[in-house]
Amino acid sequence: MLLHRSILYLDNLTRMNQSPKLNATYAAGESFHRSMGTTIPPGHQLGSERRCLKGAEMIPRRQSFMARNQLATHTITRLQDKCMSLEIEISNLRNEVQVLRNGAMALLTENADLRRDVQRLRAELPTPQTVQEANNLIQGLLCMYERLEAEKGGKDALLETGSASSVSSSIADPEQSLACLAYLKDEAVRTSSNDSRHIVTP
Repeated sequence: MLLHRSILYLDNLTRMNQSPKLNATYAAGESFHRSMGTTIPPGHQLGSERRCLKGAEMIPRRQSFMARNQLATHTITRLQDKCMSLEIEISNLRNEVQVLRNGAMALLTENADLRRDVQRLRAELPTPQTVQEANNLIQGLLCMYERLEAEKGGKDALLETGSASSVSSSIADPEQSLACLAYLKDEAVRTSSNDSRHIVTP
């Protein structure tokens, strides 16, 4: 039994001596025990060497884990800052879109008002028929003026002969005014039917 343990110990020791880390750890432990004047039992020596090797291997892992953790934390912080800046930009863009919508609504309202104004102006513009009727009225008024001038000349002649009473009665006669209005109406109808701007004197 003791021989079997010794063989296993020598085999494990031979395998572990192939590692530079284990050799350094074993040398450090041996020098420490020599300085203290103690010896390391074979089993305890093997377990200590294994624990030292495991601890030495865990140090780089912990350092790598801490480095990765710091990198991840830094990346998360950068992403959070980027998200905040993007949220601010999105908010600004929403405000600009709202301003543009308000401007578009104002333009649509102004366009509708302009269309109503154009329609009103078009309705107020005189049509060809209205222009023709106005020309007919002007021609009728000119005709009436000429007739009144002629009647005035006749009145002056009658006043010279002494028949002022008949002249005053003819001036106050309402039938003459009605006849003039009927004449103007007939002339307007005749001019619009003939599509002419001049009234033909009957």
